[in-house]
Amino acid sequence: MHSLLIKSIAICLLLCRLSMSGVYNTAFISEKKGLPAFVEAGSVIDQNMRSWEAKLIERTDDSEETKPAVEIVTDEQLDAGYLDEWFNGSVLVGDSLSAGFSGYVQNERYLKHPCLGDMKIVSASALTLKKAMECEQKLRNRELKYRTRYMTICEVIEATETNRLFINLGVSDVRWYTPEQFIEAYDTLIEIVKTQYPDIEIYIHSIVPMIESYAHSVDVTAEMNIEINNWLKEYCEEKGYGYIEISDPVRDENGYLARDCSASDYRFHLNKKGKELWVRSLREAARQAYYDGKWSPSGLQ
Repeated sequence: MHSLLIKSIAICLLLCRLSMSGVYNTAFISEKKGLPAFVEAGSVIDQNMRSWEAKLIERTDDSEETKPAVEIVTDEQLDAGYLDEWFNGSVLVGDSLSAGFSGYVQNERYLKHPCLGDMKIVSASALTLKKAMECEQKLRNRELKYRTRYMTICEVIEATETNRLFINLGVSDVRWYTPEQFIEAYDTLIEIVKTQYPDIEIYIHSIVPMIESYAHSVDVTAEMNIEINNWLKEYCEEKGYGYIEISDPVRDENGYLARDCSASDYRFHLNKKGKELWVRSLREAARQAYYDGKWSPSGLQ
């Protein structure tokens, strides 16, 4: 495609020159003598075209940055764990959703299935966004438990020496916060983290929807969940944080948590299918980071 475009431009430029240099006349005379048009002029045209093409290639190579080829990663490769090394050294902190997810990930690893590299998952069952923020502000006791010790998010970062942090908090906070208050709370939490660890990569999970019957019992609608996630996604884009979309894959047609993705408590926890979709969403982040040139997987070099 690149070569064809160059030749097309070269021909157009050459024809303009030929119209002023009399080459057309030579071709016309050849045709009158019973020879095919441009026989005599052919060598001139070919030489000029090669000359102009060489100049265009030279200019293009000088002006455009050469980008390395990126190998396409198929969904099958993604699901097989081709990019899971991206998660090595990373940490996911969260609530009871994350605690259940940790059990699933550990079981997959026990079965020798690749599952998010050696990512560590540190959780607290009753942890909310509000509580996590207050823990960092030293307004309440630590709740995250890592290696028998209770810690704040910042202390987990220090203990694990991670440079990539995934946060999954807020499903219970939806009922207490407006979207503005929700984002303000998240921003306060992350600013504390970034103040102590300015180079750490931050990835925030979307808020999982609730089962419809439970959502109605706590006065949370599907629209409220969707609105907060829209605000959260926009916030991540504005701040340069990653956004992990786990809510949309598990929604039903009404916007609530689908029954076939829900755990037996029928609240907002996920069953095996829901957790498989969660793993896929995280792997999509790894694929996007690869396509964006942020890292190079050793298995595809």
